Amino acid sequence: MLRFFILFLFSFPLTLQCQVIDTKWDDAQNLLFWSDVMNTSSEGIFRSSAAKIFEKQFKEYADKHDKIDFDFKNRIALISDQKQSWFIATWQWKDENELWQYGGLYRSKVGKLIPLEFEKRNMLKLNYEIIESNAWYGALYFYLVENDNKGSLLSFAFAQDEQGFKYKIIEPIHLFDDHIQFGKLIFQKKEKDKSDDVLSRIVIQYSGESGCNLNYDTDTKEILFDHIATVTETVAQNGKLLKVPDGTYESFKKKSDYWEYIERVPNQILSKPPSDNRERPKEKLDIMGRKLE
Repeated sequence: MLRFFILFLFSFPLTLQCQVIDTKWDDAQNLLFWSDVMNTSSEGIFRSSAAKIFEKQFKEYADKHDKIDFDFKNRIALISDQKQSWFIATWQWKDENELWQYGGLYRSKVGKLIPLEFEKRNMLKLNYEIIESNAWYGALYFYLVENDNKGSLLSFAFAQDEQGFKYKIIEPIHLFDDHIQFGKLIFQKKEKDKSDDVLSRIVIQYSGESGCNLNYDTDTKEILFDHIATVTETVAQNGKLLKVPDGTYESFKKKSDYWEYIERVPNQILSKPPSDNRERPKEKLDIMGRKLE
């Protein structure tokens, strides 16, 4: 009897090993998993490793499927036309050195996959540049406006840096079958006591403790955004001067092929007021300041 009990005891774990549970995921579930690790892991080395795996698998998925038809739940940003005949996907993560990194992929109308190669840049020195995909400064593109009938679109984007600043960017994007260009000299800026200027993109810097409204009014064809003031009496947690909205708005209004700068928006009732999408720390928001469901 004792011999039988010992044999049974040692054979029982072997029996358990034969009970295989099928945990195989499909390609979409794998992408969702790695995008989640890339965004939420507490270890930077895991986030960076997940980002590499995610980029590889995302390219493979985009090459095999006509559409990205599942919800990333704001872990990455994806913009496209209604038929998704093309798309621009962008993502970010914080690496093991606590530095923000960016990745992206453009798929053209002919199905060509073009990676957006991140190059760390000074965000406030990009106003005049036309940028190609192999020297991309890094941002999350979350909104599109038609700019003209020549393949140029106007995008809204978001980025952040290690100094505690965030950025909203207004940027033209030109789509080609075999490449993509960021920026175009279409923003005419005339300010009091300053010489006229033409910019290729608008970069709005503000403190991470604050927020910045950026909105497009479809009726008036006007881009509205917070005027950011520097508060010299107060510093942020990182020791930098606070840059926060002062309650007034600036805008760009469409004029033929250009966008004309309006330094101070008059106090009037707009057809659609700027949406309140500031990054409030106590609310449940995604990385771009939008409310989570």
